[in-house]
Amino acid sequence: MSVEATDADEVPPECQKTAKAIQAIDKGDVHRICSGQVILNLANAVKELVENSVDAGATNIEVRLRDHGATLIEVLDNGSGVEESNYQALTLKHHTSKLQVFGDLAGVQTFGFRGEALSSLCALGQLSVVTCTTEQAQQGAAGVKLEYDHNGKLESQTPAARPQGTTVAIEKIFASLPVRYAEFKRSIKKEYAKLLNLLHAYAMVNATVRFTVSNQVGSGARSKAISTPGNGSMKDNLTTIFGSKQAQQLQPFIQAEADVTVTADGADSSSSSSSSSTKPASGDDGPSAPKADSCPFVITGFISKPDHGCGRSSSDRQFFFINKRPCDLVKVAKACNEVYRQHNMS
Repeated sequence: MSVEATDADEVPPECQKTAKAIQAIDKGDVHRICSGQVILNLANAVKELVENSVDAGATNIEVRLRDHGATLIEVLDNGSGVEESNYQALTLKHHTSKLQVFGDLAGVQTFGFRGEALSSLCALGQLSVVTCTTEQAQQGAAGVKLEYDHNGKLESQTPAARPQGTTVAIEKIFASLPVRYAEFKRSIKKEYAKLLNLLHAYAMVNATVRFTVSNQVGSGARSKAISTPGNGSMKDNLTTIFGSKQAQQLQPFIQAEADVTVTADGADSSSSSSSSSTKPASGDDGPSAPKADSCPFVITGFISKPDHGCGRSSSDRQFFFINKRPCDLVKVAKACNEVYRQHNMS
């Protein structure tokens, strides 16, 4: 019996072509693709710049947006500025002053250390930097404006008036990725709301840094969204951000001595020295921390009072930090909420 091939059994023309050779992708295209994975959204972009300002020792950080960040993002600070020897390396990928070898990670105490943020932002928009170091400011010298291309290469360097600190400006972020840019502009209001929520976190935990966030739509007036005093009090920051009524419903969280000791082999040994406590304490920023030799970590902060009318049904104002870095601790948040509900009188 013979079988005759039909049209359905024929190999499609596109599959009859000879397989293409595997080749390296152009370095410029690789940079654009990978940069979109480092900077995912508006909040992520501004976060990287704010962290750079905090790492530079700034006590005053201002975030200026135009059209909610779609047209322009500016982050200004009064930090230490950028040294002339670092002008070119500032935006090169994996160039950083925070570490030299993998082992240095154990001692890193700054937010940034990978050397990816500014390089990625160059690929996603038009980036420029105006900076003036402490030494330049003391000598009365002018600052410098630096402009970079999409590959992070320094294109121009011109004098610019500026007090001590650094200003980083990004025009039309994501414009180099047309599909991403179109989606970004469609959802710009949601992106802006997420950004404000993140900046609330950085503003409240960095109590000694004065934060200002503003937005300008078109040629209209600039509206201020966040403004904190930077006087060292987290309670004052909470009052400024969420209002005095919300702040009055909070009490400092007290970390009690641990009643369980974990030994080197992971076993638990009970201790009857103390129990948990969340009673109010004097001072805006809570009680003094436990002794370092009795506990390997310190927990500070504020929690809603367990009184009628206090607390919130949603978690939109729950913030967790590790070493002042905002983070999402799902299991910790769940545990806190369950314990709080057991004691809330509402």
